[in-house]
Amino acid sequence: MTPVKGKRTVIPTVTDHSNILTMQQFTELVNSVPELYQMLEWRLAYSNIVHGTSYSNLLRKAEKAEPFLLVIQDDSKFVFGVYGNQKLKYSNDYYGNGETFLWSFRDLEEISVFNWTSKNNKLFMFTDEQGLTFGSSPNYGLWVSNELTYGRSFPCETFNNPRLSDKPDFNIQRIELWTIKDPTLN
Repeated sequence: MTPVKGKRTVIPTVTDHSNILTMQQFTELVNSVPELYQMLEWRLAYSNIVHGTSYSNLLRKAEKAEPFLLVIQDDSKFVFGVYGNQKLKYSNDYYGNGETFLWSFRDLEEISVFNWTSKNNKLFMFTDEQGLTFGSSPNYGLWVSNELTYGRSFPCETFNNPRLSDKPDFNIQRIELWTIKDPTLN
């Protein structure tokens, strides 16, 4: 990992083990979120390896996941996802704000972060019975099906991202939802 000049690298505290990210990758990712959350303890809220492949289970686990990191490994071994500062929830419209970003590990060790471009002011996250959507205009940056087994990724105006996966339609091998540990819970 190459530290950003003038920026301190924070080694995150985690309560669980990722089945997708190495500790170096997790460190890169956590150092990309707002500083307020970098020093807090991160926990695994949902994993298809641990909790099974269930959209309702993921959303139930996401009820207290604010902020969150959604981590995906596709069938081509690409690793990518989204950071959101509001919890995932059913909504009839987009929600979230400019802190939301997409990210990927194309070379497996160095993170690429795709921040909000300011070109639209509301197309961050959308959660409905079809799945999870992040970014839009004209295409979504990342979409995950409600079956949690496949998804799509395209360049989008919200984040000015390239396609995160190897191909537009991808199969999900592993998916995890991480959040900061609530200090009021044991």
